[in-house]
Amino acid sequence: MRKVIFLLLVTASLVSAINTYSQGPPPGPSKVGQEQQNKTSPKKEKSDNHDGIPDKISSAIKIAPTQSTNTEKKSDSKNSNDTATDNWSLSNILLIGFNGLLAIFTFCLWRSTDKMWKSTKEAADAAQKSADALQSAERAHLFIDSVEWMIWEPYFSISEYNQSTVVINIINVGRTPAILIDAGVTIDIKKSGYPTKDDIDRIGIPNFPKGVIIKPLEIYPMDCREIIGPSVISEADFMKSKIFCYGFVRYNDVFHNSHPIRFCYEFRPTPTQSRKLFYISPNKELNDYT
Repeated sequence: MRKVIFLLLVTASLVSAINTYSQGPPPGPSKVGQEQQNKTSPKKEKSDNHDGIPDKISSAIKIAPTQSTNTEKKSDSKNSNDTATDNWSLSNILLIGFNGLLAIFTFCLWRSTDKMWKSTKEAADAAQKSADALQSAERAHLFIDSVEWMIWEPYFSISEYNQSTVVINIINVGRTPAILIDAGVTIDIKKSGYPTKDDIDRIGIPNFPKGVIIKPLEIYPMDCREIIGPSVISEADFMKSKIFCYGFVRYNDVFHNSHPIRFCYEFRPTPTQSRKLFYISPNKELNDYT
């Protein structure tokens, strides 16, 4: 701020100096008028004297001072022109200096404005990052806590599979409640490979109450059941296959932001299977958490 005030004072001083030196010298007598006066003077002297010799002497005496006077006036005029030239040159120098200082002042003003804009942008970005971090820390986060069979028998077969139901437990590990928008889940049996994202997108939305609120650290169960018969897969192939439970969940947080998640769990129906829990699939494309 002090630099700006100093530059303004220097600028005002330069403008005042330019106005002072830019004024030319006061107008002098006209050269043509002087010559006419010099020409008419001798004629007047001749008319006043009647003797020939005295007139010539008088004329000679009067002409000499007139020529001297003209020489002095020419010299004065030349000095005035030199003074005006010197003043004009000084004015140009001062004008160039003023333009230079004006350019420096403009650059300093631009630099100060640029720094102020950058500082304001950095403060705004920091505030936005802080707000985003606060929302991320305080919002709801839904995960699949577990996928398991509701009815479990030591020896798992097609008949037992058709009599059982899979339960998907959704948990909120965030600090604020989550509001369920919709969800879809299905069970599929595959001899090889994994489900795809298109398979998840084709899942129908079950008829469950909309706007279910899941509080922090609360678990919300969803169940799913898929019946197959011997015409679809044989008992021998069934024991060599994998049972997949996959789907999606969409929810809103308290900041009115929507978040989708996809999940995929698998189960191998072997006779020695002693756990009723599904394992999370190693396919990372089908398991994302937001």
